[in-house]
This record gives sequence, structure tokens and C-alpha cells, in this order.
Amino acid sequence: MRVNGLEVVTGQAKQSFFVFECLWQSFLDDLAKGMVPEKYRATSMKSFADKLEEQSGSAVDEISVRRLLNRLQIDIEARIKTELGRI
Repeated sequence: MRVNGLEVVTGQAKQSFFVFECLWQSFLDDLAKGMVPEKYRATSMKSFADKLEEQSGSAVDEISVRRLLNRLQIDIEARIKTELGRI
């Protein structure tokens, strides 16, 4: 998955890619509706857990989703900092 031409999530990280794709699509939907950022919809951990469970076919708990999101955030931040030469 690329943002402004920079690969921030690779296809090999299937769960991370899926979660990022869900977040990205939600962002694009809210943007297309002309919503201001303060009104963008939030997605609950339960909703992510349900989506991941449906996608993978195995049980996913909310704690695992939180860890996945935290790791995704850290990985994206590190990738951007590395690309911008700030690490």
C-alpha cells in the first residue's frame, strides 16, 4: 500500500495490509462525503476484530487488533522517517 508514492505497508504483511486498507477506505469515504476531519468515523476494535476474523477464518480478539494497529502505526512512522532522512 502506497501513500504519496511511498510504500508504507507491504503485501506480505496480510493482516496489516488488510487493516490499513480498511482505514484507508474509511478515510476516502469520509473525504468523498465532504466531511471535516473532526467528523470522520472511528472504527471500533470489535469491528476490526470481526473484519479480520471474517477475512482470515480464525478467531481474532480485540487485544490482538490493538497490537496490530500499534505495530502498524510504528512501522509506518519508521518508514516515513527513514524516507525523509530523520532516522
